[in-house]
Amino acid sequence: MDGNFGQRTESAVRAYQTRQSIAVDGVVGDQTWWAPAGAAGATLAKLAGLVTA
Repeated sequence: MDGNFGQRTESAVRAYQTRQSIAVDGVVGDQTWWAPAGAAGATLAKLAGLVTA
């Protein structure tokens, strides 16, 4: 893992950002990590195990 996204990953991030109505830049920054990711209001950070509460 080198932290660099390939084209498919960047496209997926951009699509997620568009669906969440946040700035579309293809980068998983704070806005993207903390955008609600599901019906229960989970965030990407929580789903990735980076948040315990």
